[in-house]
Amino acid sequence: MDVPFDHLPVAPEAVLELLEPKPGETFCDATLGGGGHAELVLEATAPDGRLLGIDRDLEAIEAATARLARFGDRVVIRHGRFSELESLMASAGMRSLDGLLLDLGVSSHQLDAAARGFSFLRSGPLDMRMDATSEETAATLLSRVTEDELADIIFRFGGERCARRVA
Repeated sequence: MDVPFDHLPVAPEAVLELLEPKPGETFCDATLGGGGHAELVLEATAPDGRLLGIDRDLEAIEAATARLARFGDRVVIRHGRFSELESLMASAGMRSLDGLLLDLGVSSHQLDAAARGFSFLRSGPLDMRMDATSEETAATLLSRVTEDELADIIFRFGGERCARRVA
């Protein structure tokens, strides 16, 4: 990591208010990040609540694992996508959940770390992968698609009305 993985959870009071975690309940933070929301949920579900944390970013998993270590076997962390929720729950021995949290988008760490390739402020490779262990980089994608294909990608996944001009 070229920058520390500092993580402050977004809107912690609102998350707790909406999830209403209680002792003994089971939750999943399917976009674990640095573990800030997971930590709040684990504290609220003490002494016996459980949490499954899922993230595609191995740097996030490393940071969350350290942050949540004090909760022992009450937390299970998995590398994966939230679209794999059912199989990841099964691998963690969880059959049902009392609540699910999805904090979608890139994290401030991903934007701050130049090596991730998301930053407009710092020079780095054109990578832009959420999971550095899979998929192609943005640079590789750009080298293989046509301008029209790129415009379609920008419009479809970015909702950019001026996708043709941007491409």
